[in-house]
Amino acid sequence: MHTCLSCAVYQTLSPFACCYYLDKLFSWTDFQVNEIDVNGQIVELTGHQIPPLTERLPDAEEKPPKRPKVDKPFFPLSVDDDPHNTLVSILGEAVTRKIDVFASLYNNEATLLKETDSISIGVVSEKQVRVAVHVSVRKLYPWLKTETVTSTCDTEEKEMLVRYDEDYEKVAKLLSKVETDRLFVFFKCCNEEKKILDLDPDNDKEHRQKVHRLINELFGRCSESKTQVPYAGRKQLDRSADDRPFIQIRFRQSRRKRKQGDDDAKLDDVSTGFVLLKWNIETLGAVQRLADVLSVPVSSFSFAGTKDKRAVTTQQMVVKGVTPKRLDSARDHPRISCCMRIGNYTRSTCHLTLGHLSGNRFTVIIRDCSHADGSPVRDKVIDDAVSGIRRDGFINYFGPQRFGCLLGSVMAFDIGLALLRGNLEEAVNLMMKPAVDDDSQTGIAKRFYTESGDLAGALERMPFDKTRERLLLRGLHRHGKTQIGYQRAWLSLPYAARLLYVHSYVSLVWNCMASERLKLYGKNVVAGDLVLVSPPNAKTSRDGSRRELVAAVSAEDVVKGVYNINDVVLPLPGSHIQYPSNQIGNKYEERLKMDGITRDHFHIESLNVRLRGAYRTLVAQPSDVKWAWQQRDGKEHLLKNNPLTGIVCSENAELSKNETEQSSKSLMLTFSLGPSCYGTVFLWDCLQF
Repeated sequence: MHTCLSCAVYQTLSPFACCYYLDKLFSWTDFQVNEIDVNGQIVELTGHQIPPLTERLPDAEEKPPKRPKVDKPFFPLSVDDDPHNTLVSILGEAVTRKIDVFASLYNNEATLLKETDSISIGVVSEKQVRVAVHVSVRKLYPWLKTETVTSTCDTEEKEMLVRYDEDYEKVAKLLSKVETDRLFVFFKCCNEEKKILDLDPDNDKEHRQKVHRLINELFGRCSESKTQVPYAGRKQLDRSADDRPFIQIRFRQSRRKRKQGDDDAKLDDVSTGFVLLKWNIETLGAVQRLADVLSVPVSSFSFAGTKDKRAVTTQQMVVKGVTPKRLDSARDHPRISCCMRIGNYTRSTCHLTLGHLSGNRFTVIIRDCSHADGSPVRDKVIDDAVSGIRRDGFINYFGPQRFGCLLGSVMAFDIGLALLRGNLEEAVNLMMKPAVDDDSQTGIAKRFYTESGDLAGALERMPFDKTRERLLLRGLHRHGKTQIGYQRAWLSLPYAARLLYVHSYVSLVWNCMASERLKLYGKNVVAGDLVLVSPPNAKTSRDGSRRELVAAVSAEDVVKGVYNINDVVLPLPGSHIQYPSNQIGNKYEERLKMDGITRDHFHIESLNVRLRGAYRTLVAQPSDVKWAWQQRDGKEHLLKNNPLTGIVCSENAELSKNETEQSSKSLMLTFSLGPSCYGTVFLWDCLQF
């Protein structure tokens, strides 16, 4: 900021204009990021010791104790009881006969009624008795369903209705009546002992695929279906048996079974905090690898923030349902050891949330640091630049990492805008659109999908490290290219991944508005600007935004000089946000209207994403900024000789401020930034010389 409030380069800076320039200055081995926890401590990987049972994660917030379960009277209904007798004992002969007559109408194809038609079977107050009625009706008449409605009177009595189940007709178009009945009885009345249903053998692969997709559409939240091949992989003993493939349906396990032999196997809600050190891989990619190796869902992991791919980064994480011993067993797995290290295990009682950190500590090496004309940079120039950024800070733009790589034809904010508009199919197509001259394996896979639409072939060609692309392809292959299929495909991505794209769009808007703010008002505080009036450590929500309160600067505040440029914030668009009451507020409105976005668009119900909005300071203030010259032979200085990383480097990295032989030295910068501040933007500002 010290060089660019009046500088055209910043007033016209695109969100990712510095990407190529910075790529020439350093590689990922020259860029190190260490998370700073909420206690102000720099996170480092120091050991692999398994903690005792009493130790917990220092930063974990205690969850309130669970409410004790209250035993309720249970209506004695066994799965072997006659459902007709059960209905008679509860409802009486007349009501049971009424249900039977109603069911016979739907069982006769010639006299089907409308789906809205229903009959009332009276008020049933006790919940367990209503459950018995639900199960009995479904067992007797699988094509019917029962519903409980609350009466509008003051007594709020529970009335039960019986109506036709429209899902039954969807399944009946693909399966026989006997199989359809078995399927609905299985899902509505299955007991604890039998949680698997085998459908009749079926040689038609296309038909099986339709059945899979329909089952996932109707019952995917609680079950999964797979095609089983009898005697596959082993010698067939009974040649007379049917060896045709069949669909097997099973209920999902509500809790992952822990491996036998774990010291903590008896703990019900075990969570493990740990430190992740990774290099040249995205945070979400690292989490996906850990989840695959540990056989747990990606959603089991939580972290305070995503870190750069092209860097050596260290951060805290928490994984639910995995003991420290089991987590440590994954440390030497080839998929883990090639790009990350884990350690510093602690026991936790809750997960981390986005924004649950104080900031990040950066260490960066700039190779062959010189002026544009090739002349060496003198100490005074660097001292002036560092002193200026210490004093004035820098414009808090989102860095190029937020928007994706310039080599791609589609940026992350393009996908985010499509998601906000509800165009899930368009978002997938943008995600799978290849760059014009991309001959990499990823480009080949995307081009194959774009040209052929073959999901299986594209999935086969897609590299394993392209986690998000593979999850989308796998989801579409499983659920089909339908509206529900595209929704399920996006839902197969971790929540943080879905947020990444919509955050990219609102970050683009923020960057554009920051540039507009500088063009219009420079570093002056004007009436209508927004300033924070709540503490900066306000609670962080699941989407990473903070519930801060803001106030508009008045004309009187401007005259009195109550605020300066460091107090000004700009909003990240969302459903619950206040915009500036000056020309910048109008700019926000024009930009969102141009993109076809309203407040309602920030709640994407189909993807379980809600952006309430947040406020971001216009100017970021770095702390503890230091610099020094480094000799060329210290090229691997950032990858220290730490036995935990297994990366060997030179121990002769001499640091000095001697101006002699500067052309053979590199510049090392160390500095700390707050949460969501970008080191690349700091460097772009600091290195204007």
